[in-house]
Amino acid sequence: MVSSSFATLFFLQLQNLGLTVELLFFAVVLVANVIVFTSTFKGKLLTSSTFFLPILLIVFALIRSLPLSLLIMLCMGVALLLILNLANALLQTLVPDNLRGRVMSIYSLTHFGLMPIGGLFAGTVAEYAGEPATVIICGLFCFASSVIIWIYAPILRRVQ
Repeated sequence: MVSSSFATLFFLQLQNLGLTVELLFFAVVLVANVIVFTSTFKGKLLTSSTFFLPILLIVFALIRSLPLSLLIMLCMGVALLLILNLANALLQTLVPDNLRGRVMSIYSLTHFGLMPIGGLFAGTVAEYAGEPATVIICGLFCFASSVIIWIYAPILRRVQ
């Protein structure tokens, strides 16, 4: 059962749920084309996407208009898919063959293993601070992570 506060944050009514699924499909097609045609600056695209996603997340938490929130959700979907697909592709192409299985297992472990911990954190914060504040806090954490990656991994921007 969806709580009323969740529904007011994400404007999800039954007729709008179809729009969000269509936006997801459109984002996947858009990202696939972007990745295919950006063969020379994948590192810059990855690092810039890590900045765009948290900014869009914070903006989304503040928006109360359905058309504008759907546009922001489309942009967030594109940024998230770019991050996930480019990180996966760059790991598989840059890691030596004899280490690829080990590196990808650690990548999968951190990706899928930390997701429930983040959900537990977000749920706990949402219980006390509310959903919009939680989305803003998570966006700030993501932005701080992006800054740390930008500072301590400058070589990532030069990866092709």
